[in-house]
Amino acid sequence: MAHSSTGPSRAKIWMNCDAFREMSEQCPEQEDTVAAQEGRCGHAAASLCLNEGLDISTYIHREFEGMEFTADLAWAVGIYVDYVRQRVAAGQLMGATVHFYNEQIIDLSWVHPKFFGTADARIVILTGNYAETIDLKLGRTLVEPEDPQLDCYALDLMRQYPQLEVFHNTIVQPRYEHRDGYVRSVTRSRGAMEAFAQLAAARQTANWTNGMKATAGKHCCWCPAAGRCQAHTDYILSIVPIQQLRPDILTAEQVDNILSHRKQIEVFLKRVGAYGLDLVKQGAPMKTQKLIMSKGRNSVEKVDPKKAAETIRMLTGKEVDLDVIAPRSMAAISTIKEQYGESVAALFTKSGEETMALVPITEKGTAIAPPVQALLNTPIQELKK
Repeated sequence: MAHSSTGPSRAKIWMNCDAFREMSEQCPEQEDTVAAQEGRCGHAAASLCLNEGLDISTYIHREFEGMEFTADLAWAVGIYVDYVRQRVAAGQLMGATVHFYNEQIIDLSWVHPKFFGTADARIVILTGNYAETIDLKLGRTLVEPEDPQLDCYALDLMRQYPQLEVFHNTIVQPRYEHRDGYVRSVTRSRGAMEAFAQLAAARQTANWTNGMKATAGKHCCWCPAAGRCQAHTDYILSIVPIQQLRPDILTAEQVDNILSHRKQIEVFLKRVGAYGLDLVKQGAPMKTQKLIMSKGRNSVEKVDPKKAAETIRMLTGKEVDLDVIAPRSMAAISTIKEQYGESVAALFTKSGEETMALVPITEKGTAIAPPVQALLNTPIQELKK
């Protein structure tokens, strides 16, 4: 089934902005990120683990979706797998009829023809007539169980099981240190779910109508179109007035408001920087910024830990902890450097590539001509070659 631009995973955006679908489809394809790769890898490992009934540690160092499943990921995914298994076992202990769905494609075309997606784990316990939707989040940005993504998954269960009266939506997010713990839930009644279905239908219809007005808010930090959305720009500037750049003149209420939007502001600045870099590359002049060549951070090479361990033993004569040398983060490289020396750590390190960067003119670095300007300055004879 093809990807839906207004699927459950983006419900938080399209439920709050009628222009999302049209604006997002006009955006260039987003670059793949490490966070996205980890999400795909972790979900694939979790699904296989639940299907095979094995311990999550069985899958460490295996590759899923093009990425190594590390011990760090296994720890996070293991919390999710254990919770799902506990909930299924609890239902069985009650003597209930338990239906378990794992990574299932759901069809919500009865709400809107373009509405479908894939749910993580869902459990239906017919004695007591309740269902639980469990969603694994491997990111470090807070996601609450009230997120409408889980309500969308629960809609499918409401349709399949007319007798269900109670719907539990649960987020498992091990990498976010929440005061209430890694596992958090909210409960919906059948009446609340029926009302949500009507609202979702209206928002889906609006999103599939061109020319709708954009509405900005906290949901914008998840939107790929935020960097080119005037409503989002106005929203950010209303939170941080440009004339009030001195924190010491802000009131406590203003500080509280700004800090509550920290994620949105950080994302906005990152997108402004990326767009500014594109403008300067195309020759647009800027008074306070310059274009330089910047070397990126060193990254971890993808290597076979067992082969690397053999190499380290040959070079140092020391026994090797595979979990330490598993190339999952720069922290692992630091540990290798401490235990085996810089020359050994260098075997695992890929030097950062030089890329163009936009920085304030007061920072170090020699300004370079934009690619467009460099092309204009190239002699015709060289261009002909």
